[in-house]
Amino acid sequence: MEIKAVIFDVDSTLTSGINEPVVESAIEACRLLQEKGIKVIIASGRPHYGIPSIEGKIFPDYYIACNGHIFADKELNVLDVKYIDRDLFEKINDYCQKHNIGVFWKYVDGCYVNVYIDKMKPILASLKMNPYDKHPNLKALPVAGALVGTKQEMEMVQAEFEKEIDVIDGGYILFDLDQKGVSKKTGMEMLEKVTGIKPQ
Repeated sequence: MEIKAVIFDVDSTLTSGINEPVVESAIEACRLLQEKGIKVIIASGRPHYGIPSIEGKIFPDYYIACNGHIFADKELNVLDVKYIDRDLFEKINDYCQKHNIGVFWKYVDGCYVNVYIDKMKPILASLKMNPYDKHPNLKALPVAGALVGTKQEMEMVQAEFEKEIDVIDGGYILFDLDQKGVSKKTGMEMLEKVTGIKPQ
């Protein structure tokens, strides 16, 4: 069967670890795939606009970003997006504020912090984020979020919102907040819709 697309995660797949540079052999492999007409797709928990390890080195044809909440083309045009419910968004912010759990949110146009704690400093620095910036448009909704804290705090949030969100261990002290029913598989389904490329 002819291979038409290859889908890669970034951290510890194209790179040698979280916040590590992209591996040189991965750059060459992606280039050779695209020369053969095989599409290269990035599937990551990171937003489509925020993958510094591959910038200027790998040029994907599509992005399955924020664990499937955003599907974007190579020019970073968003072709599909799944926004979080406002009531749930506000409840999570209130809960994290009450329990002093760091939380930032991934929007279509950038990442913004809603509850800042000191532990977030190195993570925000790596993402080039200002720790005190909330989204300037108060009506804007994110697609997904990330907790910064301990595994115990992650489990608290997971138990509180188990019917509405998935909390995924992203390594170190970072935990992704994803909407129930949305995943990288959702992005793969959008890839098929846009390109006609089937999972087979």
